[in-house]
Amino acid sequence: MPWHGADPMRGVTAFGLAAIWATNAESAEPWLAIPPNATVTIQAEAAPGLYRLPVAAYVADGPASERVLEGMIQRRVHEYPAKDIDTRSAIARYRALFAENAFEEVFYCEAATCGGFYFRFAADIAPPPEMRIDVNTFAQLSVKDPAGTTHVSVLVSQVLDRIYVQTTIVGSAVEGEPLPAMAVPDTTTATSPESETLLAALLRNGRVVIPDIAFRTGGTDLTAESSTGIDLAAEALRERDDLKVMIVGHSDNTGDLDTNIELSQRRAESVVKLLVDAGLAEDRFDARGIGFLSPITTNETPEGRLRNRRVEIVVR
Repeated sequence: MPWHGADPMRGVTAFGLAAIWATNAESAEPWLAIPPNATVTIQAEAAPGLYRLPVAAYVADGPASERVLEGMIQRRVHEYPAKDIDTRSAIARYRALFAENAFEEVFYCEAATCGGFYFRFAADIAPPPEMRIDVNTFAQLSVKDPAGTTHVSVLVSQVLDRIYVQTTIVGSAVEGEPLPAMAVPDTTTATSPESETLLAALLRNGRVVIPDIAFRTGGTDLTAESSTGIDLAAEALRERDDLKVMIVGHSDNTGDLDTNIELSQRRAESVVKLLVDAGLAEDRFDARGIGFLSPITTNETPEGRLRNRRVEIVVR
């Protein structure tokens, strides 16, 4: 059951959560509890479906990193201020509560040990702005009850001054058939400076495609026309000098994965250099290339491959 963004429950606070969620979070299932200052941004009612539970680090061409479960699925995303708490201490509370209720840890990881960008773009994660992920500060916890019939996934990430938590519960779980990977939401339609500023799109979605970026074939040198996109990106980031971002290079699926990752990494580094040359602090940036792991459309057409060859700014 894929995510479809915010539902009508967006904005419901913790005050009414016990009535919305199936059980009493403070007694029968305390691991469902959320902080009193939290805001629920996604609350999906229980429905039958399949869920890809993370059970190992996500790596390219590696062993299976997910267990496909079938059952009644409940999903929730909430956020709250990161006051005197960070990702590790937030998820530590869940680990303690699950342990107290005799749940078994199936998998636990933090940031790079989860697979970093591979996890971020392959795992079943709600899209921004409801759920935001900083690839340097997130943690994943997968557990199951003593009977092995209820599985729970908790994903926590601190982004700037907010803690984001995604909880997925699969009841009466059985092994299901493999699921296709989630499609990454298309954020390119709101990046035109005529319809929305680059900064507004970045803050709304947590990521934005830098417009008009093009490279010489097989290389890392940008075409002359790319200066407009670089100027727009630099201008947007000057307005929010507190933002630290990832510059992420993407490719189409022409060629093998390793070659595309290496090329997209060098292209992301080229964009970082240009932004630094434009006067932005180098320590605000981290460059990553992920090849063709995160397409925004099909690679079966020339138009689709062109759209997939892109560079994005992602809020850390």
